[in-house]
Amino acid sequence: MLPTTNISIVAHRMRVYGELRLVPVVDKGILVGVITRSDLLRHRHSGGRLRRTARRIGGVVPVAPLPEAMAPRGAGRIGGRPTSSLRVADVMTDGGLVAIPPELALDETAEVLLSYRFTAVPVVDDRDHLLGIVSEADLMHGSLDGGRRLRARTVSEVMTRDVEVVHPADPLTDAEDLLSRRGFRVVPVVDDEDVLVGVLSRSDLL
Repeated sequence: MLPTTNISIVAHRMRVYGELRLVPVVDKGILVGVITRSDLLRHRHSGGRLRRTARRIGGVVPVAPLPEAMAPRGAGRIGGRPTSSLRVADVMTDGGLVAIPPELALDETAEVLLSYRFTAVPVVDDRDHLLGIVSEADLMHGSLDGGRRLRARTVSEVMTRDVEVVHPADPLTDAEDLLSRRGFRVVPVVDDEDVLVGVLSRSDLL
């Protein structure tokens, strides 16, 4: 892309090529920068209000970023156990979960993703039942379309409802296969009543 390329064209290119997360910017054959999905969201939502309705499961979201994932404890073993015997519950992130309600405005949703550097965030009702998940790609699709704003204004209008999930007791090898086969970065973990109890990410698997 050239530095003068319209951002709507960049957004369209990223949507068409789903795995494309950044686009090089070249001026006279020289690389001068890159544009990421976060850049596009930040451009549209700059100056927006600080997120107010995103929350941790069981409490209000603090302003501080989430803690980094735990470091690996040894190849082939975690906590003294062979990885082949592990369950999702053994490695999933179950503390400091951030979720948003379906009625949250897209502007504020973008701020949640940007502030926490998430690529996606679960959507839950007031009893923490998983309703769907909203990603950077969903927000881009709901905010830019050939330079025209779409009518979508809330998360419920753009979120993915048919979500792949895992359960705490599932074998970790099955979850690894799901993330690898589908190319997911994160997958929600729910209990038998579809209540969000954690998330499993590539960092957790590492």
